[in-house]
Amino acid sequence: MVLLRIQTVHHADVARGLRLALEAGGADGRIYNLADDAALTAWELCALTGQPAPAGMGEVDPWEGIVDTRRIREELGFRPTYPTVYAAHAAEAM
Repeated sequence: MVLLRIQTVHHADVARGLRLALEAGGADGRIYNLADDAALTAWELCALTGQPAPAGMGEVDPWEGIVDTRRIREELGFRPTYPTVYAAHAAEAM
C-alpha cells in the first residue's frame, strides 16, 4: 500500500516566506512554492497530533501534492525555521 504523504509548512515560515517575496526586488509575478523539508504521511501527522488515523486510501500517487521549493531557496534564501513537523512539535510551536 502506498501511504498518502502531506507536505506541510509552519505558519511562522509562511510569514517569513511572504516577507522575503514582498521585499525581494524582481519577484513581481514569480511563483514560489513554500514547504518544510520533509513530507510525512497522514498517519504520522495523526499520531503526532493525537487524531484518529484516516481510513484506507486505495491507490495513491506518492508524489501528488509535493512541491519543488528550490526557487524560493535559491532566489530568496529561504530556509524553514521549522524544517519538519517533528521540529515544530519538539519546539512546542504547534
